[in-house]
Amino acid sequence: MTGLALAVTEVFYSLQGEGITAGTPAVFIRLRGCNLRCRYCDTKHAWERGEEVPIERLLGGVLEHRKALERGAHLVVTGGEPLLQQEGLAKLLRALKSHVPGLCVEVETNATLMPRAELDEVVDQYNVSPKLSNSDVPESLRIREGVLEFFARSSKAYFKFAVADERDVLEILTHPALRRTVTASRERVMLMPLAATREEYARAAPAVAALCLKYGFRFSPRLQIELGLK
Repeated sequence: MTGLALAVTEVFYSLQGEGITAGTPAVFIRLRGCNLRCRYCDTKHAWERGEEVPIERLLGGVLEHRKALERGAHLVVTGGEPLLQQEGLAKLLRALKSHVPGLCVEVETNATLMPRAELDEVVDQYNVSPKLSNSDVPESLRIREGVLEFFARSSKAYFKFAVADERDVLEILTHPALRRTVTASRERVMLMPLAATREEYARAAPAVAALCLKYGFRFSPRLQIELGLK
C-alpha cells in the first residue's frame, strides 16, 4: 500500500441513514470528489473539501472505531462518488477486512461507473442511487446502461431513488435503463423522499409512503435528515 492515498472528506461514526440497512450503526468514510452535480445534493462539501490521506493513515483512523466494527457496525464508503478511487479503495477495504474478520462493507454509488473486479470482491453491499431528471443533471451524464445492468444483475445491489412526486416514479417505470432495475428485483428497489430539511422531509414522507404502497416499492427513510444525524 506504500505510496497510495485516497482523497477523503471525513471519517465518522453514526447510523446508516438510508436504504436497506437504515438504522444500522456504521463507520463512514466519505471520499472527496463526484462526477455529477445534483441540484439537491446534501453533501456538496464532499465535491471539493478534503485531503489526500495515505492508506496506512486512513486505515489507522478507521480502526479507531474498531470496537464498534467488531460489535457489528458496518463500514459505509460514501461520497461524493467512491468509485472514482477504486484502486486505493480496494486495497483499503482488503486491509480492513484482514483486521476485522466478518466486516460488512457497504459502498454507495450513483451508478455511472463500473466496479472493477478487485473492488467488487471486497464489497458486501452496493447502495445504488441512480439520478432522475429531478437532479437537473443531463441524462447523458447520469445514465449508463451497462453500469445499471451490472447492478441489476448483482444480488449485492440495492437501489434507492429520491422522488418528489408520482412523475418521478413513472420515470423509473418507463425509462428503459431504469426500468430494468425494477424488473430485476422489485424487492431491492426503494423510494425515499426528496428533501433537504427536517420540515421538507416531514411534508414529503407521507406522499412517498403512499407511492410505495401504490406501486409496490419499499420505503427508505432518510434518518440523517429526520434525526439530524451526521
